[in-house]
Amino acid sequence: MGKLQHRMRMEMELRNFSPKTIKAYLWNMKAYTRHFMKSPDEMGEKEIKQYLHYLKVEKKVSYSNINIAYSALRFFYVDTLHREWQVEKIPRPKVGRKLPVVLSREALQKLFAVTANLKHRLILLTTYSAGLRVSEVAQLKITDIDSQRMQIRVKQGKGQKNRYTLLSKELLCTCQHEEPDYFECESWQDLFLALTGVDLRTCPSCGQGRMVFLETIYPEIKPPP
Repeated sequence: MGKLQHRMRMEMELRNFSPKTIKAYLWNMKAYTRHFMKSPDEMGEKEIKQYLHYLKVEKKVSYSNINIAYSALRFFYVDTLHREWQVEKIPRPKVGRKLPVVLSREALQKLFAVTANLKHRLILLTTYSAGLRVSEVAQLKITDIDSQRMQIRVKQGKGQKNRYTLLSKELLCTCQHEEPDYFECESWQDLFLALTGVDLRTCPSCGQGRMVFLETIYPEIKPPP
């Protein structure tokens, strides 16, 4: 894409898009360009429809990924090239919604109990009690913990927004008594790498018989958006 890629990146950076979103949009534009083997500014409605249909029917890409491709294409043509985008001619694909799998309190207690590494267990407890997202808990620092006000400051969460969430008394007491140097690390990035997926099938006491990911460890009451 060359200069067009630079223009698109600049437009996204000016709008304060997250690095993850910028990377995803640029990747999708490169894939779109490679598919037709010509510059995207030479293409339009016809190619966009063909490409989205190709992703759905031939590649069998998930709806969520098709939606990302759609957003990338729309941003390029509307915000980078300043072309009109007629929604009725290029409709956004409908995404099916599924109910999330949420562990019961008993299963969570078993999961916390069998996590031998204290720091790993405390990170899991923090994730659950504070209702944090994966990217949020991975970037927590000691300065984000306010034990006086019993709050945790979440910086640059979803939508690049800052917010506060609750610091539970049980979590604070556990940190102080069981692992006083829990927050010594500047961040938890390295420790968090081991927590992206936990297989409860390796733990007979949990009795779940299914793969459990960190997103499953979520409180019944969601945190504020």
